[in-house]
Amino acid sequence: MGEKIEEKFKPTLAGLADNKLTGRDAHVVLGLFAPIRHNIKTYGGHDITQLEDKYRLLIVLKNRIGSGYIEDALYFNGKTNRFKELPRPEEMNKEIYRQIIES
Repeated sequence: MGEKIEEKFKPTLAGLADNKLTGRDAHVVLGLFAPIRHNIKTYGGHDITQLEDKYRLLIVLKNRIGSGYIEDALYFNGKTNRFKELPRPEEMNKEIYRQIIES
C-alpha cells in the first residue's frame, strides 16, 4: 500500500515463497533487480532507457553479519557476467552513459 509500482517488483525475503526455510537458514541473502524487465524508464535517478539491461540493483535483503537492506546500483555486463558499481545518479553524464552503452 502506498508504494510506487516500481517498488513492488523488487525482490524481497517474502518473495522466496517455498524457499523461505532456505532464507531463514542463510546468513546473507542478496537480490538483483532489473527494472528494464518491467518497462521501468528511470530507477533511483538512473536513466534505464539508456542503460537498458546493463543496470542491476543489488539489494542486501538479509545480513546477520553486517548491515542489512542496503541497495547499490550496478553496471552489469552479461557477456562476461561482471558487475561494477555505477556512479551516483547526479554524477552520471552523457559521456558515462555513452561508455556504458558502448561496452
